[in-house]
Amino acid sequence: MPTDKPRLNVTFDPYTYALISRMHELDGTPKARIVTEIVEAARPYLEAIIKAAEEFQSANEESKAAMLAAVEAAEKNMMPDVRRLQAQTLAAFDIGAHKR
Repeated sequence: MPTDKPRLNVTFDPYTYALISRMHELDGTPKARIVTEIVEAARPYLEAIIKAAEEFQSANEESKAAMLAAVEAAEKNMMPDVRRLQAQTLAAFDIGAHKR
């Protein structure tokens, strides 16, 4: 079935491809659809990154230095929470932990 949607050829490392393949095996969703859904879920973050990059590109050197410092500080403050949430998410989906 032809489509008018743009297409993109993507190459994955073996581990990422194996994850997508496992997801396909579990629920039957086509691999291309799995990737499309992941990218679509990331769209708001991509839009925010593009906006920030455009603002950074047009800023003067003093503003760029201030932006970089703010990003570094935010990253330093967020990382403990990000790691905690990642651990909680991984623990929640640990199938082996739910076997009796």
